[in-house]
Amino acid sequence: MTRLISAHILRLRKSHLFWGALLFCFGFGAFMALMRYSEHVRYEIEVSLDTVFFVYASIIGIVMSAFTGLFLGTEYSDGAIRNKVTAGHSRYAIYLAGLLVNILVSFILCAAYMLSAAALGLPLLGALTVDFKITVFVVLGTLAMCTAFCAIFTLISMNSSRKATTAVACILVVFILFAAALYINMRLTEPEFYDAYSLSVDGQLVGESVPNPAYLKGAARAAFTFVYDFLPTGQSLQYSGLTAVHLWQMPLYSLLICIACSVGGVFLFARKDLK
Repeated sequence: MTRLISAHILRLRKSHLFWGALLFCFGFGAFMALMRYSEHVRYEIEVSLDTVFFVYASIIGIVMSAFTGLFLGTEYSDGAIRNKVTAGHSRYAIYLAGLLVNILVSFILCAAYMLSAAALGLPLLGALTVDFKITVFVVLGTLAMCTAFCAIFTLISMNSSRKATTAVACILVVFILFAAALYINMRLTEPEFYDAYSLSVDGQLVGESVPNPAYLKGAARAAFTFVYDFLPTGQSLQYSGLTAVHLWQMPLYSLLICIACSVGGVFLFARKDLK
């Protein structure tokens, strides 16, 4: 497997796709810091590095969906996977090598964003105000989240023979997952009560608090919260906005997704006809 990983890394060094993704993440971190500083100067509002530093969590899934679909999809279009099998490499090793390199790339892209955001954000916005322990948990949680994203995209990419179809499928899946996470977030943030107004008999406007029928309670709320924490896209929204509550559970969910998708992906890839 070491030789397979080395071959992937050699491809990365020459890959315009990788360098483009790296430049995008680095530039996006700088852009976010400058944008926040511009808001501070223009509107005289208080801003901090906290609102910038963790935003990479909201974009890494989308970036990796495109990267994985194209990077691994090229393996099929160039016949590289078939050649690796012919050379004697096991399908298990080929699959895991692709997954590990994808995870490595996602970590590098996250680091590129954080580096540029910190380089510009520290002098312009000041230091992070979040507790150091929380910062460590969030960063480690986002890295675990990246493994879940990569496992999902690798499963799709290693079991689809057409590069264009693979790329579209990965991007479509991540947007569907984001739509689901946004819907769940909308339901969970529904207020328990809302203000209703009516006219009294003497023509005065009277307001009262009315129970919101859309407010989730009991088992329904617990189920929606679990799914929100479980989905990598739900985690990305929570990490980027620093709204995550279950910092211990979410990394475990990510690792569970990674293991399940990897086992399923290897199982399917081992039976795939590479001809």
